[in-house]
Amino acid sequence: MSERKTIRELVIEFIGGESAAEAASLANLNDETNLLEDGFLDSFGFVDLLNHLSEKTGVPVDPAEADPAELATLDGLARYYQK
Repeated sequence: MSERKTIRELVIEFIGGESAAEAASLANLNDETNLLEDGFLDSFGFVDLLNHLSEKTGVPVDPAEADPAELATLDGLARYYQK
């Protein structure tokens, strides 16, 4: 499984974890969808997502140093975690 797919699945799991219907609609996200601007996450949700990804991947992200403009898309998150 590719790293990009893993990150995508973890993001969908986090955002859509509350209901299967939400998770199904999130499956249609593209790699450039901005999770903040498009209303999937607010700033607190963004920090929670970074913590969730850190727990699941073992790669820590410092929210104080994380640039939302770079990490707010699936593609940006995948690039970060490929480093």
